[in-house]
This record gives sequence, C-alpha cells and structure tokens, in this order.
Amino acid sequence: MVKTKQSSLNDAFNSSIVDGIEKTNEEKRNKRLQALIDKACKNSSIAKETIEAAIAKGTQICFDHELEGVNGCFIPVDNMILLNENAKDDRLISTLVHESRHVLQKDDCDRSYNCKSYISNVRAMEADAMATQCAALFQFASNDLNEPLVDFVSAHPVVALAYSNSLHKEKNIEKAKEAAFKAWYSDKYYVNAYDKQSCDYLSYIGAEFDKKSFKKNLSAEELAGQYPYVPVDFFKSRDANTVSEEVASRATNIEKFHIRNFFSNIFDKSSVKVSADDFYVRDLNGNIKPPKNKKNEKQKVNVALLKTKGNSR
Repeated sequence: MVKTKQSSLNDAFNSSIVDGIEKTNEEKRNKRLQALIDKACKNSSIAKETIEAAIAKGTQICFDHELEGVNGCFIPVDNMILLNENAKDDRLISTLVHESRHVLQKDDCDRSYNCKSYISNVRAMEADAMATQCAALFQFASNDLNEPLVDFVSAHPVVALAYSNSLHKEKNIEKAKEAAFKAWYSDKYYVNAYDKQSCDYLSYIGAEFDKKSFKKNLSAEELAGQYPYVPVDFFKSRDANTVSEEVASRATNIEKFHIRNFFSNIFDKSSVKVSADDFYVRDLNGNIKPPKNKKNEKQKVNVALLKTKGNSR
C-alpha cells in the first residue's frame, strides 16, 4: 500500500499522541512509587533502614502491570523489585518492605545445596522477610497508618499475634521479630506452597545432570549466622524441619535418581543416602514422623549397647 502525504502526517500525529500518553503514565507511576517510598520511610524506622539499604545496593524499584497472583517480587539476577501496579497502595507499601529485605539477605541459594538445605534456606529467607515486614507494619500503625497492618493481620494472623504478644511482653523489637519468624513456620499450608516451589526448582537442577548438585550441606549454625536474632536451636527443631509427605517424597526422589546415584540405584538402592531423611514428615492426618536418620542413629546406638553388654559377660 502506498501512503499519501496526509496519511503519513496522521500517523506521525497519532504516534506523538501515544508517546505523550505513555510519558504521562510513566510520570504518574514514578510519582506514585516515590510517594510509597516516602510514606514508608516517614512512618517506620525499620522500613526506612530496609528500603534505603536496598536502594543503596543499586536495586531498581518499579511497577509491573503484568504481575499475576503476587503483589511484588525481587529478581536477584536483575537486582530489581517489581511491584504489582494493579494492587492497592496499602498492600504495596507492605510488600515494598518485604521485598527490600530480600535484597539485603545473603543470596545463598547455592545450586550445589542438597534438597534439605535448599528448602531450609528458602524457608528462613521468607520467615525473615515477613518478620521484618511485620515489625515495620506495627510501627506504621503506631503512627496511625493502620490499613497495611489490618491487611497483613487478615492474611497472616498467627505471625502478627506472635509479634504483638512478644512486643507487649518483652518490649523488645528483636525478640518480637524472633517470635514472628518462628510463627511463620506454623502456617503449614503457606509453608508447604513454598516447599513445593523449591522442589520444582530442585527438579530443574536435577535434570541438568550436574555432578556437583545436591552435595553441599547448610548447617543450623550457618543459618543462625545469617539471622542472628533467631537462636540456633530453632533451626534444629522439629518446628523448623517438618515437611509434608509430598515434599519429603519429591525431595527424596530428586536426589535418589540424580545421575550421581545412577549405579547405586542399579546395584544397591539402599546405599543411596538423601538429605530428606533429616526431615520430620507430616502425614495427611497431621501425625509427624521422626527423621529417618534419627531412627538409624538410634538403631546404631542400640546395636552398640548390645555389643557392649555381650562383651562384658
């Protein structure tokens, strides 16, 4: 088709209008984003410290109108926080603190971690981000910015109650954060959703046939070092290490059928050791079974005791 001079002028005119609208919308988004940041920093010292530290690390914060099912996310590889443009400001100001906390965490999701270590690490990162978020929201409320906390309480009542009770009793924000951190693990359905996402990622790693995969262990002491307000004993506890039967089964199979264990699976499946054996496992009825490794340890102790008694006769 041959364009006339008039049609070319019309196209140029329409294009300039579109460009002008896009520029105006971008200016509105930037103004809205800056208002969120300013409001958060004004009403909470925790939010201010967290958000400003994230920005100081060069993190870009921007809106995304295509995010679905989430209010925001942090993308480590791009050092970018995305906020759902369609969400309410009362929810986004809360999300901003949560995602900014992720920026400051040690990005230690090592691809060589075994399954238990990877799942434990993701859990701790989420519990810490939510504990920080919760602490900031209580400061918001103390400055009459109540809606973000009301929204949070409706979504995570156990975490909010744990923080509130501890703060009232101890008058110590770090202690209250510890209580909120621990309470995060008590929402088994919420935690299980993260565990299944972790398994999805671990399955992807396992499919790459990298012999280095699933070799590295993350100890409770190392986790506690990243979150010093949480005692190391918690990371060793049943509360911190219980998974669903589905997650335990998936984690077991991911490691058991990895390329490194190819010959062991052919000749002696019982010789394949998996990190999921260190988990407590919750069945569909809510009953919790002890870690298989603990059972093995008890059996070894009993055998050793029997041998000792036999030798003493």
